[in-house]
Amino acid sequence: MRFSQDVIARARALRVDGKTLGQIASELGVWKSTVYHWIRTMPVPVVDGIDVQTRARLKTGRLWSREVVEKRVASWKLKCSERRQAEEDRGLAEASSVLGESKVRDFACLFLAEGTKRSRNVVGVVNTDQQIIRLCDLMMRRFSRKPISYRLFCADDERDRLVAFWSQSLGVDPSLIRFQLKKKVSARRSEFGLFSVTTCDTFFRSRLQGWINWLRSQWASSSTERTGGYGPSDGGSTPLSPTT
Repeated sequence: MRFSQDVIARARALRVDGKTLGQIASELGVWKSTVYHWIRTMPVPVVDGIDVQTRARLKTGRLWSREVVEKRVASWKLKCSERRQAEEDRGLAEASSVLGESKVRDFACLFLAEGTKRSRNVVGVVNTDQQIIRLCDLMMRRFSRKPISYRLFCADDERDRLVAFWSQSLGVDPSLIRFQLKKKVSARRSEFGLFSVTTCDTFFRSRLQGWINWLRSQWASSSTERTGGYGPSDGGSTPLSPTT
């Protein structure tokens, strides 16, 4: 629909007067998108030190002050921290029974030794061993509510063969396996390339940490019982340090 130049000029004049898109559209009986097309090259008018866009958002409550934003962010961080701690406590409480299953215990030990530790939101393992990757994939599917991601690191000429191998080994669609070029993956070290299995699950990571804390306490207890609280290397004369 074409509009006369008088209507367009009227819209531009209303904008200069400090009217918002909605106010102009309402007064002229046109769509806001049409008004925007007419005034898009004009500067946003400022009335009493506040531009009309900010004023409109303040009026509708869609623009928060800095104090409100900081308060909401702090509240959200506190909730996340409490939830992570609750999941970690849950993992610690259930560890004696859950880790009674050998596969779950093996997974917790593998993650402690080989897992990614950079983020408290991620559970991931990178390895060249097929059985380790299969076990970790099985446990992540079982305990995580988030999608599992897969990544293959190998030479370009090995890509198709290894994608097919891992796809069949894990029972996943080949399109789910992302590829990253890695020129120096020794064939002597692994004929199946380097493979990672990962899930971005904050609460599973916290729960897993509870299992790990329980394992560490068990190992510390058994070590203390065998040595009587002293190191074995010097005839039992040196107390073990707290970090041993």
